[in-house]
Amino acid sequence: YKDYLRDNGKFYREIWWNDMLNLKNRYNLAFTGMALGSYTTNTGNPLPDEPSTNLNTISQFGAMLSSADGEVGILGYSHTPLLTPGEITINPALRAYPSLWKDVTDMTAGLDKLRAAMDTIFGEIEYYTYTAPSNLIGKFTKTAVLNAFPKLKVFSGIYTNPDREE
Repeated sequence: YKDYLRDNGKFYREIWWNDMLNLKNRYNLAFTGMALGSYTTNTGNPLPDEPSTNLNTISQFGAMLSSADGEVGILGYSHTPLLTPGEITINPALRAYPSLWKDVTDMTAGLDKLRAAMDTIFGEIEYYTYTAPSNLIGKFTKTAVLNAFPKLKVFSGIYTNPDREE
């Protein structure tokens, strides 16, 4: 706000997006924007619905991406990585998350909830790209994501346990 006299939403819509479009045109770039249902740390069922403000943001930026021939990808139901508590000892950075997902069923439920909300916004389209919150991917992440988004082709993140093959 101090530099642009705008809150985050206005900054992204009025300043940042125009800068991105200029870069896209200058360097012939393709965009993929990631949808996130909520910035909460909710991981337990039943999961609350995504806040309407987040759905409005997904709708607005999704329309902007579409007008720029971009792709909407998936980040997740919440900003909590799709990891189980057993994986928390692998990476100390995970201590920043007060609760992880109980199991792949709960992960899938969150992603199904996001997909249902996005189907309401965009219709039933396919999604091809997943980026992990905080770049963290665990042994159950791919299973959960493919349960909800079976046509996914791109996974972006860092596997949290490179010393063990699962």
